[in-house]
Amino acid sequence: MTQEQIIEGNKAIAEFMGYIYHPHPDRFALPGWKVPNDKPFIEKLMRIGTIGKRPYLCRTSKEIQFHTSWDWLMPVVEKINKDGSFKVRILFNANGTNGIYGCYIDKVEWVNNYLQDERISGYSNIENPIESVYKAIIKFINWYNEQK
Repeated sequence: MTQEQIIEGNKAIAEFMGYIYHPHPDRFALPGWKVPNDKPFIEKLMRIGTIGKRPYLCRTSKEIQFHTSWDWLMPVVEKINKDGSFKVRILFNANGTNGIYGCYIDKVEWVNNYLQDERISGYSNIENPIESVYKAIIKFINWYNEQK
């Protein structure tokens, strides 16, 4: 992925998570990606060290780390799963030596008492496990935004 694709992907994830970029063109406030007004969410991010005491994810789009940090990416997985309409499946190597090798996101619904799922996105890269999850999430968010 190019640096531009990474920045655009990170911005898409940030917006999906509810972050808003505030440019603050005046000199009285600093620009940055501000977290939503969700006190429990802000407290959780502060506990794991993703954000400091100020309610900013980061100051510039280049500083967003969804593509490199599990601490940043896993809350996105939790949000997708929390809806109940989607299931994130992170696949592990059967012998456990290589860890994660793929990620798939499925739309899940009950039809006549049978669980049906439809593959929305998926990506596999055994050499770079976080990339598998990151790219599957980007593909899911693009699909999700098209459905609106």
